[in-house]
Amino acid sequence: MIKLCKLCKLCGKEFKTHKKNKIYCSIECRNKYHKIKYSSKNKISIKTQIKKLERKILYIGANKMRREALLLELDYLNWLLK
Repeated sequence: MIKLCKLCKLCGKEFKTHKKNKIYCSIECRNKYHKIKYSSKNKISIKTQIKKLERKILYIGANKMRREALLLELDYLNWLLK
């Protein structure tokens, strides 16, 4: 069997798997993701974090590396709200 190298959607850690549809490196990451996603209290705090990040991105200006990092974080938070 071929092992695939993938990145965990929650922690970003690289892991190897035989399954194409596996997106978390462990049961702990999978459970943590679902706890975050389906908690309405966390959805409110995620929306607040998104607003703060959007403001930071507007004011970052020329610092390209920092801006890219903030955009990645913003994409991740938006993905959590899906």
